Amino acid sequence: MLLVDLDNFPTYDERWVVKLEVLEEYTNHHLKEEEDEIFPEGKKVIEAAESEEMGKRFEEIKAKQLAAL
Repeated sequence: MLLVDLDNFPTYDERWVVKLEVLEEYTNHHLKEEEDEIFPEGKKVIEAAESEEMGKRFEEIKAKQLAAL
């Protein structure tokens, strides 16, 4: 929702920066939550080889998506 809001909001408006800062805070909170809570739980149930394969697949998909931009 924030990305759509930012996309549709005039960048010359001083509130645009405030909205961007809110997006940054949400993103940082989400990343910290993943690193501190979700990833450690995943390590308990996903074997290292499977995790490695998932990481490789993620990087492949990411590269394709970035190339399409």
